[in-house]
Amino acid sequence: MDNMEYGKKYYLEHKDYYNQYGKKYYQEHKDYFKAQHDIYYQKNKESVLRRGNQYNRKVKEDWEEYIKSLGLGICRCCGYDKYFEVIDFHHENPSEKDVDISRIYHGKSLTEQRKELFRKEIEKCIPLCCRCHREIHIEGRKNGTKLV
Repeated sequence: MDNMEYGKKYYLEHKDYYNQYGKKYYQEHKDYFKAQHDIYYQKNKESVLRRGNQYNRKVKEDWEEYIKSLGLGICRCCGYDKYFEVIDFHHENPSEKDVDISRIYHGKSLTEQRKELFRKEIEKCIPLCCRCHREIHIEGRKNGTKLV
């Protein structure tokens, strides 16, 4: 076994110790790490912002592709499908709402855990364009039906 393999094996056997030590070290030196981060950010602001924008764009595209693959990119009332950003997810029964759908996917990477949470919550919703969604809430208020 060469040194590289031994090092990996040793690390994996003592991973918990290294994780605890790292957390403790960070807590004890938090101010230093924050100052270093601020210095790096100021020197590389454009690059940092560009990478952040690229990441956000990629995350948004991944979610859009996933949601459309589920057949949820079209308004159920009027059939609108031009811009995905216009589609809202309306909870048919507000009392069954566990979480706001946008909190699951907005700005967050597409993981299996989030997909599962999204699938569970989306079963309680219908996709509507923003106009139809507003009309349903307005009609509900006029009819005395409380919609969240």
